[in-house]
Amino acid sequence: MNNMVQVIENNTPALVQKIGAVLPKHIDPERIISIARNEVIQNPELNKCSPQSFLNAVVRCASLGLESGLTQQAYLIPFGKGDTKECNLIVGYKGLIELAYRSGKVKKIASRAVYENDKFEYTFGLEESLIHIPAASDRGQLICCYAVCHFVGGGSHFEVMNLTELLQIRDRAKGSKFGPWVTDF
Repeated sequence: MNNMVQVIENNTPALVQKIGAVLPKHIDPERIISIARNEVIQNPELNKCSPQSFLNAVVRCASLGLESGLTQQAYLIPFGKGDTKECNLIVGYKGLIELAYRSGKVKKIASRAVYENDKFEYTFGLEESLIHIPAASDRGQLICCYAVCHFVGGGSHFEVMNLTELLQIRDRAKGSKFGPWVTDF
């Protein structure tokens, strides 16, 4: 089993150079390395990952200008069975939103949950529309969720997913039995 903190410590000068080459100018490579070290301390399963897969995931995260861990922009996740796992970078929804804002094309992104006692109507076609007025008290059971994106140049786009679609996505997810699917559905 690797001690990933030791791998980080032994490779810090090379990592600073490699990460520094791909980072946006406003992010310090030593901060990214410190965050990676903290990720290993918080999730000891990362010690079972191959050092190369772990370091590659850290560099990929840095190249996107995202931070793993507490910011919930990205996650370093060990996958596989046995003593040797591969570390995968999973970009979280907050990271995707950050990347969308950085594109310069997005003015605002919002998502909402809709419950059975809310007023909710939407239409597609040449003039798409969405109306959501949450119930003042007992909102009832969750029926769907939606996301809306407003663009800098005007216009907007929305996507609605009903509960069946959400559950199908959950059931396909590797992490469907733990994490936010269980604690914060």
